[in-house]
Amino acid sequence: MDAEFLTDHRVGIVLDHVNSHTPLSAVCGELIAAVRFDDSFIQLACEDGRTACILDAMLRLTHDLGLATLATHAVRGCSSAGFEFDYVATPAAPSEQAVLTARPLREAHTVAR
Repeated sequence: MDAEFLTDHRVGIVLDHVNSHTPLSAVCGELIAAVRFDDSFIQLACEDGRTACILDAMLRLTHDLGLATLATHAVRGCSSAGFEFDYVATPAAPSEQAVLTARPLREAHTVAR
């Protein structure tokens, strides 16, 4: 895969099924444009404090890199955890297909170099 060609054509890659076993170097990859977190990882983070810390750190890293964050489902009973994803697929009604909903835009993060 030619990274320069893909970058020139504004092609980005979604890193899928990210969990606590995903190396942070994979998240920092040059062509990564978005990160989709695994549902079971998010659910476990809602139930376990250590896993919540891991997810929080990964979300902060992802946002600091300017990448979009995605979750396949909104996790029930997890609203107090404070995890913020840029996009979450949520069904409008039980009989309808899922749609992506975005949270309000936040100020851009700047990283000192």
